[in-house]
This record gives sequence, C-alpha cells and structure tokens, in this order.
Amino acid sequence: MESNSRIRENMSFRQTIIFVLIAAGCLWGVTLQAQKKGAKKTPPTKTKPKSADTVAIKKAIRNFLPDIYLGSGGFKGGEIKKSRFDSLLKVGLNSHDSLGNNYKVLGFNFIYAERVVYEDSMANLQVITDYLFEYCPGDTVSHGIINALAERSKAGDTVFFDKVSVARLRGDVPDSISILGRPVKCVIVK
Repeated sequence: MESNSRIRENMSFRQTIIFVLIAAGCLWGVTLQAQKKGAKKTPPTKTKPKSADTVAIKKAIRNFLPDIYLGSGGFKGGEIKKSRFDSLLKVGLNSHDSLGNNYKVLGFNFIYAERVVYEDSMANLQVITDYLFEYCPGDTVSHGIINALAERSKAGDTVFFDKVSVARLRGDVPDSISILGRPVKCVIVK
C-alpha cells in the first residue's frame, strides 16, 4: 500500500512541476510577444557618401604631442653615456616640433630609477630598484639633484621625464595654453 501511495505522490509532484514549467513558458512567450508589438519600427537612416573633403578633414585631426629633448643637442631618449647624461642634465629640457614651432617647458615629473644590489637576511643578493621622484617647475632639475646624480648615477640606471607641460612660444612669449609633450626615457650605459 505504501508503495502505491508513494507512486501517486511522485506522479502528482511531477505533474505539478510540469504544470509550473508550462505556465512559466507561456508567460515568457506572452511577454516576448508584447515586447515585439510595443517596439517602434524606425525607418532606415540614409547615410551620405563621404566626400573627399570630409575624409581629408578627419585625417588632418591628430593627437599632437611635441617632442621633448634633453639638452640642446637633440637627445630624445634611449641609451646615453654617464658623462653625456650629466652634462645634458645641467642644460635642462627643451621642445620643438617637426614644423619648427618652439615650445617653452613649464614643468615636468623627474623619475630616477636606481638599480641597487641588496643582501637579504639569508645572505641572498637581490637587485632592487630605488625610485626618486620630484616635480620640477621650469625646464631644469634642481641643483641638489643634479649634484647628487653626478656622484650617484651609474650604468643600468634609468631616468624618466614624464608629463612634460609645454606652451608654444609666440616670439619670446609663451602661449597661455599648455599641453603635454612626449615623455623621455634615458638608460645610462658605460
């Protein structure tokens, strides 16, 4: 008897589940149908063929960043010998673009990454990079840092001039609008 009642309970439970699933499917179908009827049909938009003038205008707009140079010699980054780096750092940064426009450097972030060998508590040697960061107003690094780097810089160290703010020169007067120039990365070699 118990087995028959269990079978009946299982059958009624299955029928209830099937009924619930069918009802949910019907409600879902009705909802989709209502969404389709409620959606507005938009007419296809006509696109104008692009003329040569509009294409030329779009190509002329570019993201322009003037080049930044370390010293007056035109060094834009890369590997540099220590003696040359020390002499160019004293001169400072300058900027101009390929069209011959000159820019005044208003300020920049100076980042010096020094490679140092440390020994941990287990006497294992580790090469770690120490960073020095300074915001420099104007076009040169402070004299204290220049003097410290003359003694401290060595092969393997890296120098970054980042977020260089420049203003276009109109004669000898800088423009009131400043923009960012290209960053410079120098790696000191022997």
